[in-house]
Amino acid sequence: NVSLTTTPVHDVTLLSVVSPGAVTCENQLAPVLLIRNSGTLINSVKVSTTVNGQTSTQTVSNINLNGNEDAELQLAPINLVDGENKISFQLSEPDGEPDFNPGDNSKEFVSIVNKASDNIPLRQDFESEYEDQWTSANPNEGMLWEPVLINGKKSMYVNGFANTAINDQSWLVSPVLDFSGAVEASIYYELSYASRGNALDYFYILASTDCGNIYSDTIYTASGPLLALGRTSTGSWVPQNESDWTPDLKTLESLAGKSHVRIAFVFKNGNGNNIYIDNIEFFVSNSPIKIKEPFSVYPNPTSDGSA
Repeated sequence: NVSLTTTPVHDVTLLSVVSPGAVTCENQLAPVLLIRNSGTLINSVKVSTTVNGQTSTQTVSNINLNGNEDAELQLAPINLVDGENKISFQLSEPDGEPDFNPGDNSKEFVSIVNKASDNIPLRQDFESEYEDQWTSANPNEGMLWEPVLINGKKSMYVNGFANTAINDQSWLVSPVLDFSGAVEASIYYELSYASRGNALDYFYILASTDCGNIYSDTIYTASGPLLALGRTSTGSWVPQNESDWTPDLKTLESLAGKSHVRIAFVFKNGNGNNIYIDNIEFFVSNSPIKIKEPFSVYPNPTSDGSA
């Protein structure tokens, strides 16, 4: 039942919300949406934005988007409150006409405003209070990174074994970090995960250089065997031994010299198994030293040359 027609098809799709991110420090920002023209050429679309129950509507013109092409739309600024914000976007009336498939025109999510900041070098082992600085978030109000006690020590984990919401995203986000004085930078962390069957969980390390408005840099991504490193478990995974943890070090060349950096550890659920993270450290070097003495001054000499 294939037919060809010269009649325009007005069908726009809202693919994702680029900005704001899951955790930001801005109370006022201009949202960015990624849309797709799923029909024929469109030049305008109406966007309704609802923030904490208050709705505003605007028409974005001069899009000039051909069929099967994507584009980012920057909207008028919105105002967010400190803490949790419930936000939704609704597309309608491409070129002033009814949308052919309105079921893919909307997104709703939660964005958290947290203005906490810190300097590097920095270490977070989650043994003491961390909630004011580090933010556990989920754009879809699903499962969060939570503290857990393992062999007398605290770490953060996501219970992926019990989470049946496929593609649910759990975010653990750093405070705003100042890398402006760094020529080099790196991040160290310890991770524990075991795969279960054919379920596919994903782990990402994302970076934002604008305080969390957009997380555009992917520092690392892994899934399946690469994430598990050979560990498997048919039950709910709990690390018991030191060998159950994998230490990792990633260089952060693209972030050196930047002053409004945020790092996000994101677990995308596939109903596989639990994931744990601990001992996150930021360094002002690509090759941090190993401390063997009771204490050590680092770096020595300092950046200005003095001992």
